[in-house]
Amino acid sequence: MRVTCPACGARYAVDDGAIPAGGRMVQCSACQAEWRAQRQPAPGALAAPAIAQAESAQAESAQAESAQAESAQAESAQAESAQAESAQAAGPQAAGPQAAGARPVAAPADPPVRPQPAAMIASLENDATPARRGGFFTGFIVVALLTLAAVTLYAKHAAIATAAPAAAEPLGAYVAAVDQGRAWLAETVARLRDGG
Repeated sequence: MRVTCPACGARYAVDDGAIPAGGRMVQCSACQAEWRAQRQPAPGALAAPAIAQAESAQAESAQAESAQAESAQAESAQAESAQAESAQAAGPQAAGPQAAGARPVAAPADPPVRPQPAAMIASLENDATPARRGGFFTGFIVVALLTLAAVTLYAKHAAIATAAPAAAEPLGAYVAAVDQGRAWLAETVARLRDGG
């Protein structure tokens, strides 16, 4: 069966059994968009309204692409006009060949790049595990906050123990463990510096 990305229009060939009856979340390998893919009905099972709706959507997409192309052409023409005006304002010495009436030619627009067939396999995801973004940044922030809390507890343990006497014993054990670790680290560094 065919699956089409609603964001970029990339098409993928997917096994019929990969999409259950209730649909499944998929991710486009071209633009990373996510959507719920539905199982397609058998050929000829589409009703006339559904076919008309699909044709209308295709026509709207073609209209939007045409409007984008016209807009790009208009912007290119404006840029060329502005460049020619600035060249004329600068004078014949600064303008070079443009002063003799030569117009700059815009480079032809590259056609949109479509993913190759080998890269057109949708990454199907289990509905229970949504995609996670920014995991590294979140982990870094959590570790930084935990480190800051640990250093603050060590540095302010006396003031905290005075303010909360019930926390004095666990704080004392924590400070003793940190001091023991610092002593071990100092010994290890000294041994390594002395050559073993």
